[in-house]
Amino acid sequence: MKGSGWRFIIAIAVIGLAVYYFVIKKEATVQSPVDDTTIWADKVNAVTKMKLDMGTIAKAEFNAKMLDGKFIECAPNPPEVPDYVTDWKIGAAPGWKELGVTLGRKTWFQYEVEVHGEDSFTIYARTYAEGPLLEYTMDEKKSLRKSK
Repeated sequence: MKGSGWRFIIAIAVIGLAVYYFVIKKEATVQSPVDDTTIWADKVNAVTKMKLDMGTIAKAEFNAKMLDGKFIECAPNPPEVPDYVTDWKIGAAPGWKELGVTLGRKTWFQYEVEVHGEDSFTIYARTYAEGPLLEYTMDEKKSLRKSK
């Protein structure tokens, strides 16, 4: 075979690979559903939002301390630890209206604030979205930790 014969074989191979990657393989790829009922449909965004929410709660606690001289304890909200995305309502648990914090309407996490004495608090964020309990904490120094 001279040069033109090899060019033909290479061209056929390239066309075959292109058909495989762009037609056959594309059809074989199964797209996972993206809706609010899928467990951790977008875990990165859910955890990022949770970290921002915890920072917002900490800031509200510091504002309460500055205005009223004390941190405000807040009961778990939503009342049950969620395993799917759920609604967060300011009036669903005691303390949140008094704290005056407003979080997004949808959340994967339950939030709670425990006050320890006059100068410290712990914020909890909990979820069952991965199966076992996943819990994060943040203290008055804004140190974020993932519980084990």
